[in-house]
Amino acid sequence: MTKKNNKIFQGYCKNCHHPNTSFDWCQPCNSQRFRNNFYKWTSGNINVDNIIMKMQTGAKNSREILEWIPWLKFKNVSLIDSGGLGSVYSANWIDGCIAYWNEEKKDWGRYESGSTFVIKIFDDSKNMTASFLNEVFAIHQSNISGLIRYYGFTKEPNSDNYGIVSEYAGKNLHQHIAAAVESSNKLEILIDISLTLNKLHSSGLIHKNIHTRNILKKQNSTFIISDFGLCFQANKELGSREYFGVLEYSAPEILLGSQHTKESDIYSFGILMLEVFAGVIKLPNITPDFLLAKEICYSDIRPEISSKLPTPIVNLIKRCWDKFPKNRPTSHEISELLSEWWMKILNMNDHTLTKLFQHFPILNIKDNLNNLNTTLLSQKFNSKRLDYCYYLDKIIDQDYMAVDDFEEDHPPSFMMLEGIEF
Repeated sequence: MTKKNNKIFQGYCKNCHHPNTSFDWCQPCNSQRFRNNFYKWTSGNINVDNIIMKMQTGAKNSREILEWIPWLKFKNVSLIDSGGLGSVYSANWIDGCIAYWNEEKKDWGRYESGSTFVIKIFDDSKNMTASFLNEVFAIHQSNISGLIRYYGFTKEPNSDNYGIVSEYAGKNLHQHIAAAVESSNKLEILIDISLTLNKLHSSGLIHKNIHTRNILKKQNSTFIISDFGLCFQANKELGSREYFGVLEYSAPEILLGSQHTKESDIYSFGILMLEVFAGVIKLPNITPDFLLAKEICYSDIRPEISSKLPTPIVNLIKRCWDKFPKNRPTSHEISELLSEWWMKILNMNDHTLTKLFQHFPILNIKDNLNNLNTTLLSQKFNSKRLDYCYYLDKIIDQDYMAVDDFEEDHPPSFMMLEGIEF
């Protein structure tokens, strides 16, 4: 590999003898090889087929391709977790992923054969929409480091629901911080995440579903962001006022039905910072959920902050969850601030700042519960439909409603009742 005309020269293709577009990869030749194979497979969904074909024919390296992976190519499939949008499994991919074209065998050379991957099966995805798939396409095409890597699509045979195959990572961030973690390490974690978020925002992309369960720790101890853009049902079109997400992490404007923005990502990052440093997110125990959403939107209710948190972190968190989106800092500003604090602590050239962080106790979740006053909401943070805007719109115009008539998956019946005030 040499430099040629200020570009890294990747050698010549053994087939067409033109320069490779990346190491062991010739985009024109491999594009034609994929095209020659299109008639041999189908996912059964034209939208899924189209995005796979688009990625395969345009791929300038092996990381950019997506494959159709039949379910029978997996073994040892095991359920990891399930949530509002579907279920997550671990499985061994028998063949492994494409790496290069093997000219001698006239077939794809693969790696990580038999290794563990993750399959996320989406509920109600038999008719997976182009809008949903475009979210996958946008993140996969961006090639941003620090984001989870996708390898292709599959279909669970019992339900006929589709799923995405991605790289396997170990614990999520919520599990990682459940144990005692030093303040300086927490800063490093937040710096890594904020830098990746800034890359996303600088590319014009929005994550839409940031929380500690979507931040995964790899074996090399780096953290990657997963589930980019996957915040609505696979059979829905983007633009509806129905989203799936974690209520505690959702910005007020999202709960009121607005579209996701970079600023709503920043709100979620502020909640994430609090959970990383405090171990838990504490909100008043208000049920049902749409009444808590009302308090977040109209009474500026926010999670309780321990008095023991470092003051600079507290101030930054509060800026992130300002009710006015334009008042929130950018991802660039956040990453710059966190990096500046970390360097000052590392170099011991700001004694006041160093003391603030060094004297912050290394608490686990149980310790933090004893330092907070309100009743703890479930720390499972289930992803669910955030369609409270339908109810909140009516709350503005009505003084009373029948809470007992509320159902999670349907708009509530509104009635005039005494004794229930807003």
